[in-house]
Amino acid sequence: MNEFETSNRKTLSYCTTCPKLCRFACPVAHEEARETVTPWGLMNLLTRAVRGPGLNAELADVLGHCTGCLACQTACLHGIHVPKTLFEAREWARNEGLGLGWEVGVTGAAEVRSRLDGAALGFSKESRVGFFPACEGRVGDLGAVRRMARIFERAHFDVQLVESPWACCGAPLLANGKRGLYADHAAQLAERFASFDVVATDCDELVATSRTPAWRQEAAGGGERVIHWTELMEEGLVLSDLKSALAGDARVFVYQDSCALARGAGVTDAPRALLRWILGREAEEMPDKKEWSRCCGAGAGLPQVAPETAANLARKLVAGRGEVFVRTSRSCGGHVASHYEGDAKLMLLDELLADALGVEDDA
Repeated sequence: MNEFETSNRKTLSYCTTCPKLCRFACPVAHEEARETVTPWGLMNLLTRAVRGPGLNAELADVLGHCTGCLACQTACLHGIHVPKTLFEAREWARNEGLGLGWEVGVTGAAEVRSRLDGAALGFSKESRVGFFPACEGRVGDLGAVRRMARIFERAHFDVQLVESPWACCGAPLLANGKRGLYADHAAQLAERFASFDVVATDCDELVATSRTPAWRQEAAGGGERVIHWTELMEEGLVLSDLKSALAGDARVFVYQDSCALARGAGVTDAPRALLRWILGREAEEMPDKKEWSRCCGAGAGLPQVAPETAANLARKLVAGRGEVFVRTSRSCGGHVASHYEGDAKLMLLDELLADALGVEDDA
């Protein structure tokens, strides 16, 4: 019995004997219309692998047909964390020396070092509240980091930048079967986070991994300090005397929960509270919302493994959804924007909040 089978024995047993109760929830299986990539199909293939000849290159490639969206876990009566098992199977494949076609692009940002000057970007020089930017800001869009600093300042939040040497929270390492590297990476971040009472972030994936017991234990502490930036700001803005410049805007605003934030972290109310303050009313909802929100196809390397599947999920997600489509996830937002072909304006929630607060944006 190998390490993978030992740690996933119960999960494999539950899934392989299940009558496919989560089949309807898997976005990849629904889009590709084949049983092989359903959670049940993938777990059956892994069960056969541990009982028989082991992994092969074909199975290793099929393991990439998962976005890690957790829709299957939401639908599961036993709460089985299928992505955790699949990601550990990817680690098994790596240890077997199998070529992983889904590896390209998954871990790049997580292994990039980055140093930012918080004071130069507009953050406080000293505060017990830290801000850890998503990797899209650290290694690419510094304007997004400056925008967050200006939002905090305008809303009278004293926030200091967490000046970590790492550009990423490390979540992509889990998806790429690098648990050991993730544990080291997370432990280093935990040391940085220890200087703060709370660390806010615009990285939905960091919040999700910090609140997932199966992965939080790898982080060697520190995760309990992490909150989403909307959780930090919702009450302060609602109770402040600031007025939104977008209150009464007649356009149709539609909010889409990200998989990581809604299912992975359970954060659904804070973004809606901010939207309510911004618009002076409730935003429109997607047909599937909160923990049942649909996946855009950006996660866990799917765009590298099955680019057309990932693109189709993004296109179908936004089609016909109002005049302004609002999300929180930077990685998902970029993926959706790269494939969207309609007329709606795609915005991140912090971009919308910046407009509402009259924050000048050089992003």
